[in-house]
Amino acid sequence: KNNRFIFVLFLVSSIVCTTGFIYLYGNLITAMVLRSNEARELRLYTVRFDDMEFTYDDIREQLAGSDLPIEDGVVQSRYFDSSNGATVYLTAPVTENWHIVPVDGRDAFTEEELTEGKKVMIIPHFFLNIPVGLDEEAGTFDFVGETFQIIGHHARDDCFIPPRTFRQLNIRIDALQMAMTHKAANAAENTDIILRLETLFPGADI
Repeated sequence: KNNRFIFVLFLVSSIVCTTGFIYLYGNLITAMVLRSNEARELRLYTVRFDDMEFTYDDIREQLAGSDLPIEDGVVQSRYFDSSNGATVYLTAPVTENWHIVPVDGRDAFTEEELTEGKKVMIIPHFFLNIPVGLDEEAGTFDFVGETFQIIGHHARDDCFIPPRTFRQLNIRIDALQMAMTHKAANAAENTDIILRLETLFPGADI
């Protein structure tokens, strides 16, 4: 009787364990496949306007008419000071969502600064060569003929100003940078985005 009981217990346990393993394995593999198929990553695309000119409004209009999966987008004007080797990237967002890594101070503009085009700036926390006109003690940066109030420091290389301020300066745009989401390691999707950018900005270097 004891042997029969032990055998029945062993048989039931084996069935339960096998069923449980099949269930868990099947669901785990399904979840892993779904996760692999749905995995998304951010990829940075840079459009350089070396031999042409696009205004801020031109770029906004082109991007608004597309369905590109843009998560973050900015325009840049590059300034190089040959007297001391300092490079300044004057930058403004072209999308509602833009992201920086704050170090101290503010990492965003107020509604008033955005609507009125205030001369405020979020600058890098470190410059390899200090640009002429930067006065950290006074919290100001005299640049492109204007005096900007420094409101924060961040971990990128750009000097961010509000979009309206950027437009009012009427300066040449050297590049457009965008972070876009698409499936990880999807070469076809990457090629498609590049082709669409070439259509939006013919002649630009992407």
